[in-house]
Amino acid sequence: MEDNNTNKQNKAGRRKRTRLGGYSFLVCIIVAAIVIIINMIVGSFPATVTKFDISDEGLYTISEETEKIVSAVNEDITVYYLKGDSISEEAQMMLDLLDRYKAINGHISVQTVDPVLNPSFYIKYTDTTPSENSLIFESAKRYKLVDFSNIIVASQSFDSSAYQYVTSYSFAGESAITSAIEYVTSDDITTVYAISGNGEANMSEPLISAFSTDNINYSTISLINGDGGVPDDADCIIIYAPSYDLSEEEISYLNSYMEDGGRIILVTNYRVSMPNVEAFTESYGLTWEKGVVFETAQNSFYQYPFYLLPRISKNDITSLLSSDNINILMRYSHGILDSQNSDGLTVEPLLYSSDTSFLKSDPENSSTLEKEDGDTEGSFMIGARSTDSETGGQLIWFSSPDIAQNSAGNLEYFIALINSACEKEASVTIAAKTLMLEALIVPEASANMLMIVMCVVIPIAVMALGLLIWNYRRKR
Repeated sequence: MEDNNTNKQNKAGRRKRTRLGGYSFLVCIIVAAIVIIINMIVGSFPATVTKFDISDEGLYTISEETEKIVSAVNEDITVYYLKGDSISEEAQMMLDLLDRYKAINGHISVQTVDPVLNPSFYIKYTDTTPSENSLIFESAKRYKLVDFSNIIVASQSFDSSAYQYVTSYSFAGESAITSAIEYVTSDDITTVYAISGNGEANMSEPLISAFSTDNINYSTISLINGDGGVPDDADCIIIYAPSYDLSEEEISYLNSYMEDGGRIILVTNYRVSMPNVEAFTESYGLTWEKGVVFETAQNSFYQYPFYLLPRISKNDITSLLSSDNINILMRYSHGILDSQNSDGLTVEPLLYSSDTSFLKSDPENSSTLEKEDGDTEGSFMIGARSTDSETGGQLIWFSSPDIAQNSAGNLEYFIALINSACEKEASVTIAAKTLMLEALIVPEASANMLMIVMCVVIPIAVMALGLLIWNYRRKR
């Protein structure tokens, strides 16, 4: 009788455990289903809601300038991601940033393309093989390839303490992506030509890169070869430090261009004599003052009195700068003067020296940096703009080739000048963000203490806690 009762109790216990086990299994299934559903719902949220930028440099944070440009897009843009064999950390950063662009504007979509499976895909967009993880932006208007080398940018600097060059890396993802979006959606693309054929100085690589980032189509032309004259689509012409004078035929083409409201940026070198160019500038109320401008005020030059840090006039150009507090370095600048013979012309200084500066008329044969007899004292324009009130044509003149170099704030100012002269509505001026982190230096004593805590104290504490819990359960 007792055995029957025991068997009945055992069976009842097993049934109870089975029911409890079934309930537990069912609860697990329900919880798992809920978690999956929640993940699916959260996964459908935009990246701006589900991902937070906790990086020191704000690598995943989009600027107000980008939000303004991207929010205004009202046409579809397809971004093709040319994936590599593996997705690097930097490539994943780029893709995460793209998710934020998609969250801002639903017109932007991203498609992944495997060049191994589709090797001829990019032939439509470029003649060269793009790097792994590059992007191609395409709209109904046009397309643009953004090579991955323009997103992760390497630069070298000299470490004087270690006597070696150090390579640093920066993330230019936002600048490159925003620039590409602006390019493929803009109704008009600004076109700039540089005159060639007169021994002009070469444009620097940083300037050419800045043109590309700012969506400026740049190329060189000869005024006397081919069809001759200035192309009809020229928004602006640059004459950059020619080594010898322009011909009368070239000057006539420039005059015709100005009569149609053209914009010319002239950069000259004090060592070069150019009678035809001087006659051209004088017809627009500006004359060439021979010699080199020297400064006497300490805050008006850098290292040498002829390395000028000129005053910068506040105008439509400076309004496009990222900061009001920039310096422009102009070495070996000659003077530019208002001829006072400018009927219908408005002459204004852009860059000018202080009132205590002077013009050394023959610097090559001078033995002193001080003012001498015959040197002219006063303020000189070293950047000037003349505007024809009837035609709207503008002659913008700088007296040192440094204006377009990547030193001080020169490059930013020159790009702002181009945007102003060409009446370009938008400009992408988003700085790259550094990827370089300073090493964490831990003193030896602190390192030893951390090792003891992590490798000895914490494991022993975990084992002791485990034994206590095991002993407590054993006695129940």
